[in-house]
Amino acid sequence: MKLEKEILNTELLDDNTLYGGVSFRGETVEDFIAECGIDPQSIEDLNESLIECGIKPL
Repeated sequence: MKLEKEILNTELLDDNTLYGGVSFRGETVEDFIAECGIDPQSIEDLNESLIECGIKPL
């Protein structure tokens, strides 16, 4: 799936759970996708991956 540039540039936020979270301050969706090696097929897929990693969904 090709995500819109606006989505790819969205800065991610920690969801304040005890585990996981963003890797570094200013991490974007694009950074997350590259680091995890995922290819989300929808926003729902992306959000599922974010939640699993302790990051607030979009």
